[in-house]
Amino acid sequence: MRFGLFGGASARRGMPTAESARGYHDFIEYQVEAEALGLYGSFVTEHHFTKIGQISATLNLLTWIAARTTTLRLGTAVIILPRDYCFGSQETLVTRTSTTFVGDLSSLPPTEVESP
Repeated sequence: MRFGLFGGASARRGMPTAESARGYHDFIEYQVEAEALGLYGSFVTEHHFTKIGQISATLNLLTWIAARTTTLRLGTAVIILPRDYCFGSQETLVTRTSTTFVGDLSSLPPTEVESP
């Protein structure tokens, strides 16, 4: 049986920016510690417009966590694809996850995968 984490980072509200960002820093350190304890993976949530500082740039956060860990498997709990540019998000995801197969975009015509 494998154990992992599920959750999201949030900035602390009502304090100076540097202190507020500490919530993101602590979440990253939490992931590093999870790897040290032998946990298998972590799935990070994405939230928009909650007004409580929850992370909306999940892929950016996962990239930072990947830079700090070596064996922890990382994933998104959900990605809300932009309505106008959904393939751009898939390209970003494929670019940032070099060890995970996301999907076969090769079957799409090139014009559907290129940036607008």
